[in-house]
Amino acid sequence: MSWYRRADETASSLSAATADAPACDAEGPLDARWAICERGSSEPVGFIEVSPGEAHDVGYALRRESWGLGYAREALAAVISWARRQGYSRLTATHDIDNPRSGAVMIACGMTPRYAYRERWLPKKPEVVFCMHQIDLVCGAEEYRGYAERWPVVGKAELCP
Repeated sequence: MSWYRRADETASSLSAATADAPACDAEGPLDARWAICERGSSEPVGFIEVSPGEAHDVGYALRRESWGLGYAREALAAVISWARRQGYSRLTATHDIDNPRSGAVMIACGMTPRYAYRERWLPKKPEVVFCMHQIDLVCGAEEYRGYAERWPVVGKAELCP
């Protein structure tokens, strides 16, 4: 928690000092990582973050005992709302096709599957098929094709569970 508290303090002081400055630029915000905690607790059950760079990729993870309780969905919905206020044009997120519940969280929050691609991704597995989801936060947002340009596309959205 000390890492998150330091990040909050830094963000607060930067916000006060740069009230008129945009919250993010082409590389993303200075810090977009949050602990996921149960209501009324400061004990993290997971995290959620938006990666810097043009993908604006959202990643999240929860302790196994916290799966299926709605924490990921609530956290992702909050991050989407935050990103919209910050002026992002889109957010992306990927999930292993062997983890369709994560894809269901993304879809429940308004993200749509766009394509599936195969990536060598250790330490998880030698090769993983990921589904890339995206939510457009402004009209006319371009589909992020960075994963498709780096890794072989193995199918359209219908491959994504």
